[in-house]
Amino acid sequence: MRDGVNNYEERFLFPFHRIPKDSRIVIYGAGNLGQSYIKQILLTGWCQIVSVVDARHSAYDDFVVPVRSVKELPVMNFDYLVMAIRSEDQRKNILQQPELRAIPSENIVYQERQEEISLFRQREEEPVKDMLVRAVQPSGKNIQIFADGGIGDKLVDKKVLEVLADLDPGIRMDVFCDVQRSYMEFLVQDLPQVRIVAWEMEAGRKEDSQDEYACILRLSAIQTITVEFLADPHPFSEVLGRALQTLQKMPQESSNLYEMRYRNIYRGEKFYTKFSYDGILPFHHPFVHIPSDPAAEKRVRSMSLGRYVTMNFGNGQTVDASAISKAWPKENFEAVISLLHQNNPNLKVVQLGANCAERLEGADVYVLGKPFSIVSEILRHSLLHIDIEGGLVHVATHLGTKCIVLFGPTQMVFYGYPENINIRVGKCHDCSGLYKNDIYHCARGMRKPSCMYDITPEMVMEHVKEYLGDEEWKEQ
Repeated sequence: MRDGVNNYEERFLFPFHRIPKDSRIVIYGAGNLGQSYIKQILLTGWCQIVSVVDARHSAYDDFVVPVRSVKELPVMNFDYLVMAIRSEDQRKNILQQPELRAIPSENIVYQERQEEISLFRQREEEPVKDMLVRAVQPSGKNIQIFADGGIGDKLVDKKVLEVLADLDPGIRMDVFCDVQRSYMEFLVQDLPQVRIVAWEMEAGRKEDSQDEYACILRLSAIQTITVEFLADPHPFSEVLGRALQTLQKMPQESSNLYEMRYRNIYRGEKFYTKFSYDGILPFHHPFVHIPSDPAAEKRVRSMSLGRYVTMNFGNGQTVDASAISKAWPKENFEAVISLLHQNNPNLKVVQLGANCAERLEGADVYVLGKPFSIVSEILRHSLLHIDIEGGLVHVATHLGTKCIVLFGPTQMVFYGYPENINIRVGKCHDCSGLYKNDIYHCARGMRKPSCMYDITPEMVMEHVKEYLGDEEWKEQ
Protein backbone atom coordinates (compact mmCIF):
# COMPACT_ATOMS: atom_id res chain seq x y z
CA MET A 1 0.00 0.00 0.00
CA ARG A 2 1.64 3.24 -1.18
CA ASP A 3 1.37 6.46 0.86
CA GLY A 4 -0.56 4.78 3.60
CA VAL A 5 1.10 2.22 5.81
CA ASN A 6 -1.56 -0.17 7.04
CA ASN A 7 -2.32 -0.54 10.73
CA TYR A 8 -0.53 -3.87 10.96
CA GLU A 9 2.79 -2.29 10.01
CA GLU A 10 2.37 0.49 12.58
CA ARG A 11 2.85 -2.15 15.25
CA PHE A 12 6.55 -2.33 14.48
CA LEU A 13 8.78 0.13 16.30
CA PHE A 14 11.84 1.69 14.71
CA PRO A 15 15.00 0.48 16.56
CA PHE A 16 15.55 3.77 18.43
CA HIS A 17 17.58 2.00 21.12
CA ARG A 18 20.24 0.95 18.60
CA ILE A 19 20.56 4.22 16.66
CA PRO A 20 22.19 7.18 18.45
CA LYS A 21 20.24 10.41 18.15
CA ASP A 22 21.05 12.63 15.15
CA SER A 23 22.71 9.76 13.26
CA ARG A 24 22.60 9.69 9.46
CA ILE A 25 20.82 6.55 8.27
CA VAL A 26 19.90 4.70 5.09
CA ILE A 27 16.82 2.45 5.19
CA TYR A 28 16.89 -0.73 3.10
CA GLY A 29 13.36 -1.38 1.86
CA ALA A 30 10.65 1.07 0.77
CA GLY A 31 7.76 -1.30 1.52
CA ASN A 32 5.23 -1.10 4.32
CA LEU A 33 7.80 -1.66 7.09
CA GLY A 34 10.22 0.87 5.59
CA GLN A 35 7.41 3.41 5.30
CA SER A 36 6.47 2.78 8.93
CA TYR A 37 10.07 3.50 9.96
CA ILE A 38 10.11 6.69 7.87
CA LYS A 39 6.90 7.97 9.49
CA GLN A 40 8.29 7.36 12.97
CA ILE A 41 11.50 9.24 12.14
CA LEU A 42 9.61 12.16 10.60
CA LEU A 43 7.35 12.34 13.66
CA THR A 44 10.15 12.21 16.22
CA GLY A 45 13.07 13.84 14.38
CA TRP A 46 15.29 11.19 15.99
CA CYS A 47 17.77 10.95 13.13
CA GLN A 48 18.36 12.03 9.53
CA ILE A 49 17.27 9.82 6.63
CA VAL A 50 19.89 10.15 3.91
CA SER A 51 18.08 7.82 1.54
CA VAL A 52 16.07 4.65 1.12
CA VAL A 53 17.39 1.87 -1.12
CA ASP A 54 15.05 -0.55 -2.83
CA ALA A 55 15.08 -2.91 -5.81
CA ARG A 56 12.00 -1.07 -7.14
CA HIS A 57 13.49 2.39 -6.58
CA SER A 58 12.11 3.77 -9.87
CA ALA A 59 8.54 3.27 -8.56
CA TYR A 60 9.14 5.83 -5.80
CA ASP A 61 10.34 8.89 -7.74
CA ASP A 62 7.72 11.09 -6.01
CA PHE A 63 8.52 9.78 -2.49
CA VAL A 64 9.01 12.10 0.50
CA VAL A 65 12.65 10.94 0.82
CA PRO A 66 14.97 9.90 -2.02
CA VAL A 67 14.75 6.22 -2.98
CA ARG A 68 17.78 4.93 -4.83
CA SER A 69 19.32 1.76 -6.15
CA VAL A 70 21.43 -0.39 -3.85
CA LYS A 71 24.25 0.15 -6.37
CA GLU A 72 24.54 3.73 -5.09
CA LEU A 73 25.23 2.68 -1.47
CA PRO A 74 29.06 2.92 -1.75
CA VAL A 75 28.90 6.66 -2.52
CA MET A 76 26.45 7.55 0.28
CA ASN A 77 27.59 9.18 3.50
CA PHE A 78 25.75 7.54 6.42
CA ASP A 79 26.31 6.10 9.90
CA TYR A 80 23.89 3.15 9.94
CA LEU A 81 22.03 1.01 7.42
CA VAL A 82 18.61 0.04 8.86
CA MET A 83 17.12 -3.14 7.38
CA ALA A 84 13.33 -2.79 6.94
CA ILE A 85 12.98 -6.44 5.94
CA ARG A 86 10.78 -8.75 8.04
CA SER A 87 11.86 -12.10 6.57
CA GLU A 88 15.09 -13.40 8.11
CA ASP A 89 15.88 -15.54 5.04
CA GLN A 90 15.33 -12.60 2.71
CA ARG A 91 17.48 -10.39 4.92
CA LYS A 92 20.33 -12.91 4.90
CA ASN A 93 20.24 -13.09 1.09
CA ILE A 94 20.26 -9.30 0.78
CA LEU A 95 23.26 -9.03 3.12
CA GLN A 96 25.28 -11.13 0.66
CA GLN A 97 25.15 -8.36 -1.95
CA PRO A 98 28.65 -6.88 -2.44
CA GLU A 99 27.44 -3.34 -1.63
CA LEU A 100 26.25 -4.50 1.80
CA ARG A 101 29.17 -6.84 2.50
CA ALA A 102 31.44 -3.79 2.33
CA ILE A 103 29.59 -2.20 5.28
CA PRO A 104 30.90 -3.12 8.78
CA SER A 105 28.44 -5.42 10.53
CA GLU A 106 28.16 -3.09 13.54
CA ASN A 107 26.76 -0.40 11.21
CA ILE A 108 23.92 -2.62 9.94
CA VAL A 109 20.87 -2.55 12.23
CA TYR A 110 17.79 -4.76 12.16
CA GLN A 111 15.35 -6.25 14.60
CA GLU A 112 15.93 -9.93 15.29
CA ARG A 113 12.28 -10.23 16.25
CA GLN A 114 9.54 -7.68 15.70
CA GLU A 115 7.18 -7.37 18.64
CA GLU A 116 3.59 -6.21 18.43
CA ILE A 117 2.68 -3.21 20.57
CA SER A 118 -0.95 -3.32 21.67
CA LEU A 119 -2.74 -0.43 23.34
CA PHE A 120 -4.90 -2.89 25.26
CA ARG A 121 -3.92 -4.59 28.48
CA GLN A 122 -2.45 -7.99 27.84
CA ARG A 123 -2.49 -8.89 31.53
CA GLU A 124 -4.65 -7.25 34.15
CA GLU A 125 -1.64 -6.49 36.36
CA GLU A 126 0.46 -4.86 33.62
CA PRO A 127 -0.37 -1.20 32.92
CA VAL A 128 -0.22 0.00 29.33
CA LYS A 129 2.31 2.69 30.37
CA ASP A 130 4.80 0.05 31.51
CA MET A 131 4.41 -1.83 28.22
CA LEU A 132 5.10 1.31 26.18
CA VAL A 133 8.10 2.35 28.31
CA ARG A 134 9.69 -1.05 27.77
CA ALA A 135 8.91 -0.84 24.04
CA VAL A 136 10.69 2.52 23.70
CA GLN A 137 13.51 1.72 26.13
CA PRO A 138 14.16 -2.03 26.05
CA SER A 139 15.89 -3.10 29.27
CA GLY A 140 18.20 -5.32 27.25
CA LYS A 141 20.29 -2.29 26.28
CA ASN A 142 19.96 -0.11 29.40
CA ILE A 143 22.67 0.17 32.07
CA GLN A 144 22.24 1.87 35.44
CA ILE A 145 25.48 3.32 36.80
CA PHE A 146 26.19 4.82 40.23
CA ALA A 147 29.22 7.13 40.27
CA ASP A 148 30.62 8.80 43.37
CA GLY A 149 33.73 10.89 43.97
CA GLY A 150 35.04 14.30 43.03
CA ILE A 151 36.25 16.14 39.94
CA GLY A 152 39.15 13.86 39.10
CA ASP A 153 37.04 10.75 39.69
CA LYS A 154 34.42 12.00 37.23
CA LEU A 155 37.05 12.17 34.48
CA VAL A 156 37.87 8.51 35.02
CA ASP A 157 34.14 7.74 35.13
CA LYS A 158 33.75 9.39 31.72
CA LYS A 159 36.54 7.20 30.37
CA VAL A 160 34.57 4.12 31.46
CA LEU A 161 31.44 5.50 29.78
CA GLU A 162 33.39 6.16 26.56
CA VAL A 163 34.75 2.62 26.53
CA LEU A 164 31.33 1.05 27.22
CA ALA A 165 29.82 3.10 24.38
CA ASP A 166 32.65 2.06 22.03
CA LEU A 167 32.08 -1.60 22.86
CA ASP A 168 28.36 -1.29 22.10
CA PRO A 169 27.16 1.99 20.49
CA GLY A 170 23.52 0.92 20.97
CA ILE A 171 23.50 1.00 24.77
CA ARG A 172 21.81 3.62 26.96
CA MET A 173 23.41 4.57 30.28
CA ASP A 174 21.65 6.32 33.17
CA VAL A 175 24.36 7.70 35.46
CA PHE A 176 23.34 8.57 39.02
CA CYS A 177 25.74 11.14 40.55
CA ASP A 178 26.15 11.79 44.26
CA VAL A 179 27.99 15.11 43.79
CA GLN A 180 29.26 17.25 40.91
CA ARG A 181 26.17 16.53 38.81
CA SER A 182 26.37 19.76 36.77
CA TYR A 183 30.05 19.08 36.07
CA MET A 184 29.26 15.54 34.92
CA GLU A 185 26.48 16.83 32.64
CA PHE A 186 28.96 19.26 31.10
CA LEU A 187 31.58 16.54 30.75
CA VAL A 188 29.43 13.94 28.94
CA GLN A 189 27.52 16.24 26.60
CA ASP A 190 29.35 14.60 23.66
CA LEU A 191 28.11 11.11 24.65
CA PRO A 192 24.52 10.72 23.37
CA GLN A 193 24.23 7.33 25.09
CA VAL A 194 24.48 8.92 28.56
CA ARG A 195 21.85 10.61 30.74
CA ILE A 196 22.85 12.12 34.10
CA VAL A 197 20.38 11.59 36.97
CA ALA A 198 20.43 13.07 40.49
CA TRP A 199 21.60 10.47 42.97
CA GLU A 200 19.81 11.84 46.07
CA MET A 201 21.84 9.34 48.03
CA GLU A 202 20.42 5.84 47.49
CA ALA A 203 17.00 7.17 46.42
CA GLY A 204 18.25 6.98 42.84
CA ARG A 205 17.98 3.21 42.99
CA LYS A 206 14.41 2.35 42.05
CA GLU A 207 12.86 -0.74 43.54
CA ASP A 208 12.22 -2.12 40.09
CA SER A 209 15.68 -1.28 38.68
CA GLN A 210 16.28 -4.87 37.67
CA ASP A 211 13.15 -4.74 35.51
CA GLU A 212 14.25 -1.53 33.80
CA TYR A 213 17.98 -2.25 33.43
CA ALA A 214 19.89 -5.18 32.05
CA CYS A 215 22.96 -4.26 34.10
CA ILE A 216 23.73 -2.22 37.22
CA LEU A 217 27.29 -0.91 37.78
CA ARG A 218 28.89 1.01 40.62
CA LEU A 219 31.96 3.16 39.92
CA SER A 220 33.66 3.92 43.21
CA ALA A 221 35.97 6.83 43.98
CA ILE A 222 38.48 4.26 45.26
CA GLN A 223 38.78 2.99 41.68
CA THR A 224 36.65 -0.15 41.77
CA ILE A 225 33.93 -1.29 39.40
CA THR A 226 31.24 -3.53 40.86
CA VAL A 227 28.76 -5.33 38.61
CA GLU A 228 25.83 -5.43 41.03
CA PHE A 229 23.41 -6.99 38.56
CA LEU A 230 23.68 -8.54 35.09
CA ALA A 231 20.47 -10.05 33.76
CA ASP A 232 21.86 -11.50 30.54
CA PRO A 233 24.96 -10.49 28.55
CA HIS A 234 23.50 -11.51 25.20
CA PRO A 235 21.49 -8.36 24.35
CA PHE A 236 24.77 -6.45 24.44
CA SER A 237 27.44 -6.76 21.78
CA GLU A 238 29.55 -9.87 22.19
CA VAL A 239 32.62 -7.94 23.36
CA LEU A 240 30.70 -5.83 25.92
CA GLY A 241 28.75 -8.80 27.23
CA ARG A 242 31.99 -10.72 27.73
CA ALA A 243 33.62 -7.77 29.52
CA LEU A 244 30.66 -7.37 31.90
CA GLN A 245 30.66 -11.09 32.68
CA THR A 246 34.39 -10.99 33.43
CA LEU A 247 34.02 -7.94 35.70
CA GLN A 248 31.16 -9.63 37.52
CA LYS A 249 33.40 -12.57 38.38
CA MET A 250 36.25 -10.40 39.69
CA PRO A 251 36.99 -11.02 43.40
CA GLN A 252 36.06 -8.27 45.86
CA GLU A 253 38.85 -5.77 46.40
CA SER A 254 40.17 -5.13 49.90
CA SER A 255 38.26 -2.47 51.84
CA ASN A 256 41.60 -1.22 53.21
CA LEU A 257 42.36 1.75 50.97
CA TYR A 258 46.10 1.80 51.72
CA GLU A 259 46.45 -1.92 51.06
CA MET A 260 44.41 -1.73 47.86
CA ARG A 261 46.30 1.30 46.54
CA TYR A 262 49.69 -0.36 47.01
CA ARG A 263 48.46 -3.54 45.39
CA ASN A 264 47.49 -1.36 42.42
CA ILE A 265 50.91 0.29 42.44
CA TYR A 266 52.72 -3.05 42.37
CA ARG A 267 50.54 -4.08 39.45
CA GLY A 268 51.70 -1.00 37.56
CA GLU A 269 48.27 0.64 37.65
CA LYS A 270 47.57 4.38 37.83
CA PHE A 271 44.61 6.32 39.21
CA TYR A 272 43.47 7.11 35.68
CA THR A 273 43.91 3.58 34.22
CA LYS A 274 42.87 1.37 37.15
CA PHE A 275 39.31 1.05 35.84
CA SER A 276 40.56 -0.79 32.77
CA TYR A 277 41.23 -3.83 34.97
CA ASP A 278 44.28 -4.84 32.98
CA GLY A 279 42.54 -4.51 29.63
CA ILE A 280 39.09 -5.95 30.37
CA LEU A 281 37.87 -2.47 29.45
CA PRO A 282 40.27 -1.34 26.69
CA PHE A 283 41.73 2.03 27.68
CA HIS A 284 43.77 2.78 24.56
CA HIS A 285 44.87 5.99 26.29
CA PRO A 286 43.91 7.52 29.66
CA PHE A 287 42.63 10.87 28.45
CA VAL A 288 39.06 11.97 27.77
CA HIS A 289 37.71 14.79 25.65
CA ILE A 290 36.59 17.81 27.69
CA PRO A 291 34.04 19.76 25.62
CA SER A 292 34.17 23.47 24.91
CA ASP A 293 31.24 25.77 25.48
CA PRO A 294 30.87 28.73 23.06
CA ALA A 295 29.32 30.94 25.74
CA ALA A 296 32.19 30.15 28.12
CA GLU A 297 34.76 30.86 25.40
CA LYS A 298 33.17 34.26 24.80
CA ARG A 299 33.08 34.98 28.53
CA VAL A 300 36.77 34.14 29.00
CA ARG A 301 37.78 36.22 25.96
CA SER A 302 35.94 39.19 27.48
CA MET A 303 38.14 38.88 30.58
CA SER A 304 41.22 39.89 28.50
CA LEU A 305 43.55 37.76 30.60
CA GLY A 306 46.51 37.91 28.23
CA ARG A 307 49.34 35.59 29.29
CA TYR A 308 48.65 33.92 32.63
CA VAL A 309 49.28 31.01 34.96
CA THR A 310 46.63 29.46 37.19
CA MET A 311 46.70 28.40 40.84
CA ASN A 312 44.35 26.56 43.16
CA PHE A 313 44.54 26.88 46.93
CA GLY A 314 42.63 24.43 49.12
CA ASN A 315 40.98 21.15 48.33
CA GLY A 316 37.47 21.20 46.91
CA GLN A 317 35.04 22.58 49.46
CA THR A 318 37.58 22.58 52.32
CA VAL A 319 37.53 26.15 53.68
CA ASP A 320 40.59 25.75 55.92
CA ALA A 321 43.26 24.14 53.75
CA SER A 322 45.31 23.33 56.83
CA ALA A 323 42.70 20.69 57.75
CA ILE A 324 44.20 18.27 55.24
CA SER A 325 47.75 17.04 55.29
CA LYS A 326 48.24 17.33 51.54
CA ALA A 327 47.72 21.12 51.65
CA TRP A 328 50.54 23.58 50.94
CA PRO A 329 50.63 26.72 53.13
CA LYS A 330 48.80 29.79 51.88
CA GLU A 331 51.84 31.96 52.46
CA ASN A 332 53.88 29.71 50.17
CA PHE A 333 51.42 30.17 47.28
CA GLU A 334 51.50 33.90 47.90
CA ALA A 335 55.32 33.85 47.89
CA VAL A 336 55.28 32.17 44.47
CA ILE A 337 52.89 34.85 43.20
CA SER A 338 55.28 37.54 44.44
CA LEU A 339 58.24 35.85 42.74
CA LEU A 340 56.27 35.54 39.50
CA HIS A 341 55.44 39.25 39.52
CA GLN A 342 59.02 40.20 40.33
CA ASN A 343 60.31 38.22 37.37
CA ASN A 344 57.59 39.25 34.93
CA PRO A 345 55.10 41.97 35.95
CA ASN A 346 53.02 41.37 32.80
CA LEU A 347 52.35 37.71 33.59
CA LYS A 348 49.01 37.40 35.39
CA VAL A 349 48.08 34.93 38.09
CA VAL A 350 44.51 33.57 38.02
CA GLN A 351 43.26 31.85 41.16
CA LEU A 352 40.74 29.05 40.59
CA GLY A 353 38.78 27.10 43.16
CA ALA A 354 35.58 26.73 45.13
CA ASN A 355 33.55 29.75 46.17
CA CYS A 356 34.59 29.20 49.79
CA ALA A 357 38.35 29.18 49.04
CA GLU A 358 40.54 31.76 50.78
CA ARG A 359 41.82 34.38 48.36
CA LEU A 360 45.53 34.43 47.64
CA GLU A 361 47.00 37.87 48.17
CA GLY A 362 48.61 39.21 45.00
CA ALA A 363 46.58 37.17 42.50
CA ASP A 364 45.44 39.30 39.56
CA VAL A 365 42.13 37.56 38.86
CA TYR A 366 39.89 35.44 41.11
CA VAL A 367 37.67 32.83 39.45
CA LEU A 368 36.05 31.15 42.45
CA GLY A 369 32.85 29.14 42.45
CA LYS A 370 32.32 29.61 38.71
CA PRO A 371 30.75 27.00 36.36
CA PHE A 372 33.05 24.27 35.12
CA SER A 373 32.61 25.46 31.56
CA ILE A 374 34.38 28.70 32.57
CA VAL A 375 37.01 26.98 34.72
CA SER A 376 37.95 24.46 32.06
CA GLU A 377 38.17 27.17 29.40
CA ILE A 378 40.59 29.17 31.59
CA LEU A 379 42.66 26.06 32.28
CA ARG A 380 42.70 25.22 28.57
CA HIS A 381 44.61 28.43 27.78
CA SER A 382 46.76 28.64 30.91
CA LEU A 383 50.54 28.63 30.37
CA LEU A 384 50.96 26.57 33.54
CA HIS A 385 48.81 25.36 36.44
CA ILE A 386 50.27 25.21 39.99
CA ASP A 387 48.45 23.08 42.54
CA ILE A 388 48.52 20.26 45.06
CA GLU A 389 47.32 16.86 43.85
CA GLY A 390 43.59 17.22 43.21
CA GLY A 391 40.72 17.51 40.75
CA LEU A 392 41.84 20.62 38.84
CA VAL A 393 45.20 18.98 38.13
CA HIS A 394 43.37 16.13 36.41
CA VAL A 395 41.20 18.54 34.42
CA ALA A 396 44.19 20.65 33.33
CA THR A 397 46.22 17.60 32.32
CA HIS A 398 43.36 16.19 30.23
CA LEU A 399 43.14 19.59 28.53
CA GLY A 400 46.84 19.43 27.67
CA THR A 401 47.98 22.11 30.14
CA LYS A 402 51.23 21.45 31.99
CA CYS A 403 50.95 21.36 35.79
CA ILE A 404 53.36 21.75 38.66
CA VAL A 405 51.98 19.35 41.25
CA LEU A 406 53.09 19.27 44.89
CA PHE A 407 52.96 15.77 46.38
CA GLY A 408 53.05 14.78 50.04
CA PRO A 409 50.79 12.10 51.54
CA THR A 410 49.19 11.07 48.24
CA GLN A 411 51.17 8.51 46.27
CA MET A 412 52.90 10.25 43.35
CA VAL A 413 53.50 6.97 41.54
CA PHE A 414 49.73 6.33 41.53
CA TYR A 415 48.26 9.84 41.08
CA GLY A 416 51.01 11.58 39.12
CA TYR A 417 50.97 12.10 35.34
CA PRO A 418 54.36 11.78 33.63
CA GLU A 419 53.39 14.78 31.49
CA ASN A 420 53.51 17.07 34.55
CA ILE A 421 56.24 18.47 36.79
CA ASN A 422 55.70 16.45 39.96
CA ILE A 423 57.53 17.70 43.06
CA ARG A 424 58.18 15.58 46.13
CA VAL A 425 60.89 16.17 48.76
CA GLY A 426 62.26 14.39 51.81
CA LYS A 427 61.84 10.79 52.86
CA CYS A 428 58.41 10.96 54.54
CA HIS A 429 55.46 10.78 52.15
CA ASP A 430 52.87 8.41 50.57
CA CYS A 431 50.88 7.65 53.75
CA SER A 432 47.46 8.48 52.26
CA GLY A 433 44.90 5.79 53.08
CA LEU A 434 46.44 4.57 56.35
CA TYR A 435 43.56 6.10 58.28
CA LYS A 436 40.14 4.72 57.40
CA ASN A 437 38.09 7.85 58.00
CA ASP A 438 40.58 10.48 56.89
CA ILE A 439 42.71 9.58 53.89
CA TYR A 440 44.79 12.76 54.26
CA HIS A 441 45.60 12.45 57.96
CA CYS A 442 49.33 12.75 58.66
CA ALA A 443 50.56 9.33 59.79
CA ARG A 444 53.02 10.98 62.18
CA GLY A 445 50.40 13.33 63.61
CA MET A 446 52.37 16.40 62.48
CA ARG A 447 50.44 19.68 62.56
CA LYS A 448 52.69 20.86 59.72
CA PRO A 449 53.50 17.71 57.74
CA SER A 450 57.12 17.83 56.62
CA CYS A 451 56.29 16.24 53.24
CA MET A 452 54.46 19.43 52.23
CA TYR A 453 56.13 22.12 54.36
CA ASP A 454 59.62 21.15 53.15
CA ILE A 455 58.65 22.15 49.60
CA THR A 456 59.72 25.79 49.34
CA PRO A 457 58.41 28.57 47.05
CA GLU A 458 61.92 28.86 45.60
CA MET A 459 61.85 25.21 44.53
CA VAL A 460 58.57 25.74 42.75
CA MET A 461 59.80 28.96 41.13
CA GLU A 462 62.86 27.22 39.70
CA HIS A 463 60.61 24.73 37.93
CA VAL A 464 58.36 27.54 36.70
CA LYS A 465 61.29 29.42 35.18
CA GLU A 466 62.76 26.28 33.66
CA TYR A 467 59.45 25.31 32.01
CA LEU A 468 58.42 28.74 30.74
CA GLY A 469 61.90 29.46 29.45
CA ASP A 470 64.14 32.51 29.37
CA GLU A 471 61.94 34.47 26.95
CA GLU A 472 59.21 34.81 29.55
CA TRP A 473 61.60 36.44 32.01
CA LYS A 474 63.27 39.07 29.88
CA GLU A 475 62.95 42.65 31.11
CA GLN A 476 59.70 44.15 29.85
